[in-house]
Amino acid sequence: MGKAARNRRSQRSRSSGSGPGAPRVVRGGTAEALEMVEQVSAETEMPCRATWIDDPLFSTPGRHAVAVRGQRAPVLLFEPQRILAVKDPVTGQGHELRVDSMVAAGWQRVPPRYVMTGLPAEGWALYRTATGVELCDPYGCIVAEGRLTPDPEWVSDAVSLGSVLVLFGPKLGIRVPPGRSLQSYTEQERAREFRDGRRAGLVAAATVAWHTSPPEDALMWVLLREGAFGLDLPPLAYVPLLNLKPSGGPHALGFASLDRLGREPMAIPVTSQLAARITATDVDLIPTDQPVGGFAAGYRTPAGTADPMFPGWRAAAARYGRILVITGPVDLMPEGEQTSPSHVIDVIRRSHGALVPLTADSAPAGLPPQPQPESPGDDGEQAEYSELLTAKLRSQESFEVYTADTVGRLVDRDTVHRWLTNLWPVACQTCGEPLGTKAELCADPPGDTSVMLSLHHSSCRASGATPPATAMVQPTVSFAAGYLPATPGQPSIRDFPVMVVNPSCEQLLLDRDATGGWRNASLDEFIALGFRRPDGDLPPHIPRIRAALDGDQLTVTINPDAPDGHKWTLTPPPHVRDLLRRRRGLAISVTTKALPALLIPDDLPGAFGDPEAVTGFTIIERPGPRRRPALHLPWPRTPQQPTADRNVT
Repeated sequence: MGKAARNRRSQRSRSSGSGPGAPRVVRGGTAEALEMVEQVSAETEMPCRATWIDDPLFSTPGRHAVAVRGQRAPVLLFEPQRILAVKDPVTGQGHELRVDSMVAAGWQRVPPRYVMTGLPAEGWALYRTATGVELCDPYGCIVAEGRLTPDPEWVSDAVSLGSVLVLFGPKLGIRVPPGRSLQSYTEQERAREFRDGRRAGLVAAATVAWHTSPPEDALMWVLLREGAFGLDLPPLAYVPLLNLKPSGGPHALGFASLDRLGREPMAIPVTSQLAARITATDVDLIPTDQPVGGFAAGYRTPAGTADPMFPGWRAAAARYGRILVITGPVDLMPEGEQTSPSHVIDVIRRSHGALVPLTADSAPAGLPPQPQPESPGDDGEQAEYSELLTAKLRSQESFEVYTADTVGRLVDRDTVHRWLTNLWPVACQTCGEPLGTKAELCADPPGDTSVMLSLHHSSCRASGATPPATAMVQPTVSFAAGYLPATPGQPSIRDFPVMVVNPSCEQLLLDRDATGGWRNASLDEFIALGFRRPDGDLPPHIPRIRAALDGDQLTVTINPDAPDGHKWTLTPPPHVRDLLRRRRGLAISVTTKALPALLIPDDLPGAFGDPEAVTGFTIIERPGPRRRPALHLPWPRTPQQPTADRNVT
């Protein structure tokens, strides 16, 4: 859709804390004012009403409004729920921006008195849909839409005349004021509200062509991920042909026919006539000869900054430095995600396309290496940080991971599906902030025979093959302490203390095995230290592990002098602390298959003995003697001797 209305799905977007009945005042000319104008203008769904020109609503004292040529004409009223009121700083007169924009587009402002009529609005159209009506401008943008079932007689009159008188404004007597009921708001009060709107210049009118069926031309923008249709393509934007007609159409803009796309190799041209400006919520096509103030067509995300798909689409566009724009006369996906792939391919082959570079003030062409955020160290702060991150997962029953086709070029999908159960959406590996219920799976090829899988926010890094220079934060480490019961359900002194650790919640290193398949190589560093798969016996002693119990705090250190060493600190339950003091030893299980912070005590033994885990044993070191605090005397330790020139009595 065009910037005037974006698309029919954007009517729900709201700025935080605003809505009907909640006035919001901003200073004109500011970024906040521009954002509010775009948000309110995108709200195309609104109350509407179908009636005739002789409705008492339009009557004035001693006079009735009449139709053009004296015929009883059908009338349709659109009343937006929110208004964009502005005040002229010079004259002090108030205006409503959307009414003013429609007057500027060829509509007439209804005068306070005399005959009410509307001259034909060239290019505008009123369509009957399955749920109501749509008012579209000459470029296919939905300006207003409403849900109603018009009277058959009204439809018959609209068909016979071929047009409808359309009124647009915030005071048309359709909505019921707060605190009033539909029955108590009388016809006289509605007529008075309509007269007030006329006197304030808040009613725009035009005679608009009537169509009994929805438009055949495409009206909806569609954004598709990179690699759409299995082809090596950048992110794609499908733009209705009507949106680009004011700029000369696809041929004038340097677009090429896509009738051979997918059938044989073809070069898609890079247009020099347009550039794409991408913000957090918008995609705007800008004429290159009008970099400031120019506008050809635009799209706003349906859910604003909360849109789940757009951040990943935008990040992918930034990596490519361009997007593929396809324009055609037919809706690409009329049935949404249920649209058949054959229909999509058929529409694209009947369309034109071009690669459109990003503007200089848009996202940079190609993601730079992300600075590595500071992460908590492997000490008590890390234990607290890990607990804060994993605590939010306890209420999640499931999470979604998006995998792009380009990931499958590095690792086959069966392998990805198998190892996804060893990845946990705790923190984004780009920014370090907590992940939600959706994550992007990226594949980084660190070596010729290995691949690193990692999870990211859509806004930080879209799913795909990440360039080798891109940095990632350290993965979250999750751990918990418990015990292996000698007698199930009955804690005793014969229980054995254990610790289960996941050293890499959001990253998983895969390596080729002897059969050419993929194996989990994330635990290789621990196997090199002497860890072994669990076999039911006491795990092997690992000399490079140090464990100490100081008061209530357990600290486990692996390779303390190495740059890649580990240090884990936590406070075990009281029974486990007693076992550590009695046994003077600790068994450790390292795994990527479980998130220890989410395990309940009954699940800990199973996680400890999982076949995919590796286990080891260490001795609990005795804490050294505590040093006494230094004694600070209020006088020098050696008394000063009196000087020779001082009188001593």
